[in-house]
Amino acid sequence: MRPETRQKLLEINRLFYEHSAATFSATRKRLQPGVNRLLTTVPPYTDLLDLGCGNGNLAIALANNAFAGTYLGIDASEALIADARAALAAAQANFSFLVVDLADENWLSLLPRQAFALITSFAVLHHIPDTSARAAFFQSMAGLLAPEGRLLLSVWQLFNDPRMLGHVLPWSTAEIDTTDLDAGDYLIDWRAGGFIDQRYVHVFTPEEIRALGCAAGLDLQQEFCSDGKSGNLALYQVWHKPA
Repeated sequence: MRPETRQKLLEINRLFYEHSAATFSATRKRLQPGVNRLLTTVPPYTDLLDLGCGNGNLAIALANNAFAGTYLGIDASEALIADARAALAAAQANFSFLVVDLADENWLSLLPRQAFALITSFAVLHHIPDTSARAAFFQSMAGLLAPEGRLLLSVWQLFNDPRMLGHVLPWSTAEIDTTDLDAGDYLIDWRAGGFIDQRYVHVFTPEEIRALGCAAGLDLQQEFCSDGKSGNLALYQVWHKPA
């Protein structure tokens, strides 16, 4: 993928979260069923990095469950981080949030620490364009894990529900050359707030994302599908970093 195409795709998503942060946040007040399932496995005293934390709904759930470890949530959207900080204003000082763009090549240097026992990355990886960039991001997540640490992630499996085909937009809408895209790249609409917005999404095959994790030196511990009316709109994985 050419750098200019990758930047166009990143800009599509940046503008989405700039224009539609409020309506998006309003739909993310509750955790997805798959996230709730994994929430029960989070130790109460771990140090957790939440990549793409959005409006802090995971942090809120942790606080409500008497989480006593340290939590750092990062997201590129200033509006969503503001929502998260407001929601956790009365929580303990062990919850913190930073505005960090995961598409920035230097995002790792913006973190206050470089080792975490637990990393969550729910519905993030599929917004990163370009095969090599996705591989590099997975490598970065693996690098941030402490030995014996775990990575909990999810990616959308949109077309497990045929109704989602109705949300696919033509690439001509964004003036993107389709010959420069990866297999599995889609432009998806967002219908809320009285207008239609758009987002870039990469729809992974399970084999594709397994290969990324193995190449990053991690061991796959668990995999399942969950979410949506069909119960299979997202693929969840639990990865382990060997000592």
